[in-house]
Amino acid sequence: MFYPDLNAYDVIMLIDELHKQGYEQLRILPGMAPHGLSWRWALYPKVLMTDNNFELYGDCTPFKSIYGSTNDGRPVKSSNPSIQDQCTEFFSLAKGSDKDYVSWFQDIVQHAQKGIYPTAYWDGFSGWEFLNGEKLAPPPFHQVDLNGLNDDAIINYALYAFDKDSSNELRYVLNFKGIRPERAEMADTVRQAIAENKCLVTHYDSAQYKIMDYDCNEILSKKEIENGLLVTFKDGREIELIDEVIFAAWGKRKVQQPL
Repeated sequence: MFYPDLNAYDVIMLIDELHKQGYEQLRILPGMAPHGLSWRWALYPKVLMTDNNFELYGDCTPFKSIYGSTNDGRPVKSSNPSIQDQCTEFFSLAKGSDKDYVSWFQDIVQHAQKGIYPTAYWDGFSGWEFLNGEKLAPPPFHQVDLNGLNDDAIINYALYAFDKDSSNELRYVLNFKGIRPERAEMADTVRQAIAENKCLVTHYDSAQYKIMDYDCNEILSKKEIENGLLVTFKDGREIELIDEVIFAAWGKRKVQQPL
């Protein structure tokens, strides 16, 4: 999710405000473009982090994040105050306590108020520091136990941490208007995929397909209804055939290595 309208000060103050609202597990990876003219940033919940130490050694997040690039200075007013409303699902993953990170981040807030911003990577050097040359200790990190996530949280985790195909399949099921698994069942399927390093698959049965199970010679009429068909038989019976989706973990590994 790319947000070009946020500048450096916007980003830092957005994180600080969300920390105050209880989203203490929201983190940032800042850096400079090779030409040194654009300050790059990525926001992400701690739960999406793996053990690849990207915070220390690189400018690429191994998952979907909110990111941008800007060379703007400090604004008079935030240019995109609705980003939290636009990304409710994403920010919900950052809800929770992380006092060590919030305390560490206050140094960044104080520097941003002076127009000085942090960087964790730049062409020719790497490591956390401020753009005026002051050193900055790497952010503290404590592992997150995925087994402790509730059903909603584990589903949202999969939407951002799983590969594109699997997350698309999951979103398809979540938005399906016919018969679909209970949310708890979907969450358990995601947990199975993580535990067994499997991908996610959907199986879709439409009403048009289900009607083939009946003797068409005995069908008097069919009428489209919401999410399916109303079928009337010659003997007077009426049945509703509703579109249905089945969700399962299956096949070779497509998800990231769990924490």
